[in-house]
Amino acid sequence: MNIKVYVFLGCTAVSSCGGRSATNVGTGAGGGSVVCGPGTVQVRDECLPSSGVTSDADASNDGLITGAFGADASTGRGSSVEAGEDAPISFTGSDGGSTSGFAIDQAHDNAESTAVVRSPLTQAWMVEFQGPVSYPLVLGTTAIVATSASQASIEAVDLATGTTVWGPLGFGDPVQLAADGNTVVALDQNGVLTAIDGTTGKQMWSTQLVTQSEFDAPPVAVGGLVYVNGLGSGGTTYAVDEKTGATVWSADTVAGSFGAVGVAGGVVYEAEACDQVSAFDALTGVLRWYHSTSCERGGGAAPAIYQGLVWVRDWALGDIILDTSGAVHGSFVATNVPSFFGGSAFLQSMGTLTAVDAQTKLKQWSFNGDSQLCTSAIVAGGGAQVFVGSQTGNVYELDATTGTQISVSNTGNPVTCGSETQSIALGGGHLLVPAGNSLVAY
Repeated sequence: MNIKVYVFLGCTAVSSCGGRSATNVGTGAGGGSVVCGPGTVQVRDECLPSSGVTSDADASNDGLITGAFGADASTGRGSSVEAGEDAPISFTGSDGGSTSGFAIDQAHDNAESTAVVRSPLTQAWMVEFQGPVSYPLVLGTTAIVATSASQASIEAVDLATGTTVWGPLGFGDPVQLAADGNTVVALDQNGVLTAIDGTTGKQMWSTQLVTQSEFDAPPVAVGGLVYVNGLGSGGTTYAVDEKTGATVWSADTVAGSFGAVGVAGGVVYEAEACDQVSAFDALTGVLRWYHSTSCERGGGAAPAIYQGLVWVRDWALGDIILDTSGAVHGSFVATNVPSFFGGSAFLQSMGTLTAVDAQTKLKQWSFNGDSQLCTSAIVAGGGAQVFVGSQTGNVYELDATTGTQISVSNTGNPVTCGSETQSIALGGGHLLVPAGNSLVAY
């Protein structure tokens, strides 16, 4: 069997180069140079963690007013808010044909209303990296991914061809990504948050988030702020200024979450195990409401928000649906983040994808393909197409209305299926599927 090895050509993070080609690549030994990112020092061809973190912004949070804004009486939780913040912030989605983070956008609805992917599914290109590939971001004509191997890195590739645009940019620890406009933010497992220019790969700032020790959830970037979940000693949700890296507000939570926050309608939703859900004002961190239950445990998953309902998955007490006041609206069953389009919710559980009415929960159709479906559905609304990946490597294209299979293609490797850190992307007429060390474009 021929193994493709894509050789790093030593391009810098601020240059445009073709260090990796998606087609007709020769074989050889990899391991070229990388540009070392923040919190790292270069040792030979690797970027290793350094003892300190540099920052172009004042990360001391001087000038913050700390107090129990919106504190819940039963938990004593509160938040800190920066004085003088009154500029309006837009919380619109990313339906213009881009993927801004985990599960497509900040509401985690796994859909792009205007997207259309060429049918039947035809592989446009495949790029093999030196380690597992994260969920992609799509910014204009560029796809950006993080990889985790002996050297964690970020790299941008051309959406049409898969050739390198910039990078690799090396990090000491694996990172997870989000984007707002042209700003890409990378969060590592130790709470180092870095902003990068999406066009050039140039670092803008880097800062260390304090108080918590574990940062397992993807960041969410929208409206000029970056939202991050941390845990370790209880939990903390942070809002960080995209331009400076300064913390705008932080709010204590019960036990912390492994899932990203969801953001919609000017509200940040943080979900923990036992269906514990906090709703914070996105600008100030003031607690609007808190849904409590019979238990409190660490963990949690990313919520999805659609048509005024918050869909929360929970291994302890079961999956529930809340309205935007925190009242229980219903229940559902899904392994991965639900997907939404045209009034329907698409739920993947135990290898079967089911479409239900998002308000009534009445079943519309179900599809099990090879019975090993393992991803959330991804909806290209402009083409009324639903895509779902399988552990066998199959990617299915379905009719969103009927569930009828339109086409199927195999990536050559099992589709990556980590529910809280992996998802498929849409943008520029392409479907981007992480499959192990490969990124496959249709």
